[in-house]
Amino acid sequence: MARRPTNAGSGQDYRIGRRTIQRRLAGGGWRDVREVGLAILIAVVTMSIVVAAFVAALGPGNLRIFAPTAPSASVGDGTPPTVDLEVINLISSLPDGRQARGTFTLRMREADSPAQAIEAARRTPTPVRESAQSGIPRAPTGLNPTESLVRDTVNQAMGSLGYEQIKGEEGKVRLKQTVRDAVNSILPKAPVEEVFLREYIVQ
Repeated sequence: MARRPTNAGSGQDYRIGRRTIQRRLAGGGWRDVREVGLAILIAVVTMSIVVAAFVAALGPGNLRIFAPTAPSASVGDGTPPTVDLEVINLISSLPDGRQARGTFTLRMREADSPAQAIEAARRTPTPVRESAQSGIPRAPTGLNPTESLVRDTVNQAMGSLGYEQIKGEEGKVRLKQTVRDAVNSILPKAPVEEVFLREYIVQ
């Protein structure tokens, strides 16, 4: 049996034979270390079999562990799922000559929403800041036709109300209702259920 020392100075030597790999123990004896590798191999094979059986039992269509989540909301009481479409950084002139900037979230019934609106909601862009000083988000680029139409409609609805009409809590409710009705008038099946006002500044 040949002997090959390793880890010089550590007191641990190994010797390799035709059918054995042995390590010197602290007490001076020798132990076959092949059994450790064999145990690891058995554990890996067993785990692979268990995972394969688990995937086969669920089926690829039911395995959602790593499935991406969409910005959809559904309530456990049977309410249909919804999608949230962001309409970011609109700037409009009000009838009284003031300027308004607004950002809205349109919550729409997913089943009744146009495909392009759903696609836009699923990739809702994070607002891009023009500079650290201004903090004003830029509108997203590369809009699809439905998204552009919705954006233009919300902008027109926002610009149709003067400052006196949107003051206070009643004014906010009026603004959100105006936006909701305007978007529902241009989309089939009127999918917008609720409008959230994320930002609205009048200058």
